[in-house]
Amino acid sequence: MRISLEWLSDFVDVPDVTTLVEGLTRAGIEVEAVHDPASAVTGVVVGLVESVEPHPKAEKVRITYVTDGESKHRVVCGAANVAAGQKVAFAKIGAKLPGFDITRRTIRGVDSEGMLCGKSELGLEAKSDGIWVLHESAELGQPLWSQVSSGATIELSVTANRPDLLSHYGVAREVAAFSGKRMKIPVWRVTEKGAASAQAVRVIVDDHKGCRRFVARTLSNVKVAPSPDWLRERLEAVGQRLINNVVDATNYVLLELGQPLHAYDLANIAGDSGLPTLHARRALNGEVLETLDGVERKLHADDIVIADAVRPLGLAGVMGGTFSEVTATTVNVVLEGAWFEPISVRRTAKRHGMQTEASRRFERGADLGITVRAVDRCAQLLTEMGAADAGKGVVEVAVKNEPAREINLRTERVTRLLGIELEAEDVVKLLEPLEIRCSARNESSLRFTAPTFRPDLAIEVDIIEEIARRHGYDNFPERVPDAGGAFHLEARPELASDKARRALLPAGLTEVVTYGFAAPSRFTAHVERAGIHAIDFL
Repeated sequence: MRISLEWLSDFVDVPDVTTLVEGLTRAGIEVEAVHDPASAVTGVVVGLVESVEPHPKAEKVRITYVTDGESKHRVVCGAANVAAGQKVAFAKIGAKLPGFDITRRTIRGVDSEGMLCGKSELGLEAKSDGIWVLHESAELGQPLWSQVSSGATIELSVTANRPDLLSHYGVAREVAAFSGKRMKIPVWRVTEKGAASAQAVRVIVDDHKGCRRFVARTLSNVKVAPSPDWLRERLEAVGQRLINNVVDATNYVLLELGQPLHAYDLANIAGDSGLPTLHARRALNGEVLETLDGVERKLHADDIVIADAVRPLGLAGVMGGTFSEVTATTVNVVLEGAWFEPISVRRTAKRHGMQTEASRRFERGADLGITVRAVDRCAQLLTEMGAADAGKGVVEVAVKNEPAREINLRTERVTRLLGIELEAEDVVKLLEPLEIRCSARNESSLRFTAPTFRPDLAIEVDIIEEIARRHGYDNFPERVPDAGGAFHLEARPELASDKARRALLPAGLTEVVTYGFAAPSRFTAHVERAGIHAIDFL
């Protein structure tokens, strides 16, 4: 999972990279790599192109005059998009860029005192079409990385039991916990227009085991176009392929909150009694679906599909289909957010040989409690872009009375397993930043409610593991390992067994060491743990 540090800072104050990596590692989260283009770039500032004139000896090359706020520089530039009045990334003489240094050069008879950089020269992308034109608010003469994001990212190795770490918000929660910072919890409000979503689409869940929650929201007056620069830059920084503003918004929410979403062209959803209808059901024998990767797939009766009244539209939790995909002609859209059973998604993905960002999250266990918020966040992004109008409310079908996962924790069990004594209040404070909250307590135990985004928390030892992680493995005192009730028997000659061992081991035999037996009187009062009493030696 690649995490953008700029994106992460939306939810928590991010420490410097070294502190961040050390903190995550101590929290049991492996950091595989750090990618920071700024570390390979020095001497680049915000410049202003004051004027541009043609090169006397080269038709496609221009001579520019650039100021850094203190002095003017003549720079020869071959980019077609350079123009007077632009704020640019100006590499002065002596600047260091990935793979080369900036020196004074003569280009076709004209001295050049620096370089106007594209993103590719700065290591931000593989190929650039021209120079990087900065926002007009960039402060003249200031170091480039103080005015724009360097696109610094970290690569995390996320274990199968921690789906909450497959999102920027989830990682921010861990950073806030180990750094003592407060989470920045944004409030996203959707500006709604027009008819209610329930008047435009119907949702029917035929398989409540495979789909415990299904949320739909309609968007009208959709304008499919490229995404705005800020959203494109964030997605590109974490390696996400760009499609269009609608699909990019769903991918943005997936990477931000960890909830996979899908967008359907409402015009291509057949209805029951005239109203477009989405069904969550098992596939029927003989059904075929062409998925978005262009492959026609024969469905299995165990596959969960999203279908309309006529045909399957997508493999639930894995990939949508081409029939209802959003295209340049799409006008009305249905956003889908759902919770699909991990085992079913895993089997479907394996059966069809597919591994997607959506299946990766559903297989591990998506957050049942964030579905509506994720759909609303996507709608809010698209309405703020001016790309759509959001219908009023959502259509939601969910299993009623979902029980909270309550886990009892005995304080003496914490001491026995971890070897440290913690007050009950200390335990509560350690777990609170992880949103593992105490719901009841007495003299000997605490009861905690596991958050919906942590499906790995099920029994007492899971909570104790979180306590150990938060306490810090480096903070445990050194102790001599418990011998476990070992005792000493009088030494006696074993010459015969020694001879047998020397003869048999070279012949390839394996020595078996069985349990030792002794009279109860051998266990004295100073032994911490008594032996196991054998009722029947046979």
